[in-house]
Amino acid sequence: MGKETIAIIGRGIVGLTTGYRLLEKGYNVIFIDDSPYQSAASWNNAGLISPTYSALSPSIGTIKDISKWMFSKNSGIRISTSSFFKNLNWIWSYVRKSSLAMREEIMKLVYDMIKEAVEWYDMLSKKINFDFKKDGLIEVYLAKENFDKRVARLENYPKLGSFEIMDAKSVLELEPNLNKEIVGGIFYPEEASLDPRKLMLKLISYMRDSGVNFFEERALRFKLQGSRVSSLSTNKSEVKADFFVIATGAHKEIYKSLNLRVPVIAGRGYAVITDAKVELEHHISAGDYRISIAQLEEGNLKATGFLEFAGVRDEPRKECFDFLHEKLIQYIPNAKNCKVIETWLGSRPCTPDLMPIIDRIKDNLFINVGHCRVGVCLAPFSSRLLVELLEKGRHDYDLFSMRRFA
Repeated sequence: MGKETIAIIGRGIVGLTTGYRLLEKGYNVIFIDDSPYQSAASWNNAGLISPTYSALSPSIGTIKDISKWMFSKNSGIRISTSSFFKNLNWIWSYVRKSSLAMREEIMKLVYDMIKEAVEWYDMLSKKINFDFKKDGLIEVYLAKENFDKRVARLENYPKLGSFEIMDAKSVLELEPNLNKEIVGGIFYPEEASLDPRKLMLKLISYMRDSGVNFFEERALRFKLQGSRVSSLSTNKSEVKADFFVIATGAHKEIYKSLNLRVPVIAGRGYAVITDAKVELEHHISAGDYRISIAQLEEGNLKATGFLEFAGVRDEPRKECFDFLHEKLIQYIPNAKNCKVIETWLGSRPCTPDLMPIIDRIKDNLFINVGHCRVGVCLAPFSSRLLVELLEKGRHDYDLFSMRRFA
């Protein structure tokens, strides 16, 4: 199509990969966002690109599960009482769609989407280095009951990807610095990992060098002419473009000028970076609590976890940071004297079925949001679909349309 200008609102990983793909196709790309890079949900996530693990680890729960999440101190998924009542419609829709993620065709789709991401990031890392590794994932357990339940579930799920169920001795041969009291684990050799902060910064640098403008402006409202957007008003200027893409994650203010209700709430994730330098050969999932433990390029250990349904601007819970620190040490005892040197909280955009929305909402306005806890994993796939939608007028996945929430 050539040199049309496309304005992307939001510069998290979904917005950045969308911009990168459009740039590579010859479009003029501009970004509108005044939020700090560090506030993006993708900035400090686990960095795990996990086709098999993610497909076989759905987060959907029943109303009984939600009741447990509200009161359990050890749950990886949490919801406050105030958030529960504030988001009753979303939660009801979430419960009604609770079987979706368990369907074989959905598990297969998730696997394929993230498998595509492994290949795409591998290709991209040869162009802009961001510490991409195909080192596999080990999911480990300290409680035999939890391990046995997980193995039983895996035996009942579709056969996707590859994994190996291991006894404690075999796991410790792969990762000798793990707690010697683990009871077993599952090794996923196809999984990859990356540093999401470096990925985002490298994408931004590459696009800046290629002529992309990043405007530090806050998007306020769209101006419409019939079924088209004529311009975007910000706190500093009036932005005109041929096409507009909303990639604002869990932030929903921009929808007000469209009288559009997008069923996305914040599923907040927490992370702590410690000064521990204990060596790890693989990405670790602490399966008893669904906490991710990874080693950064500089050697520090990072723990990430939780899916906390709360407001974007709600204060973080200190106990969540403390919990991550405590569990990191529990699984990696040689890190027992480590100190937390950085904490982070990000708001992941979650739809009731935990699937993204990739759709056209006006003639020249598109939306790419709702990737929940797998934004970095799904960004290559969803950005490809967004480009197809823009250029061809359609993509092949009704599952990602806004109509499914009508």
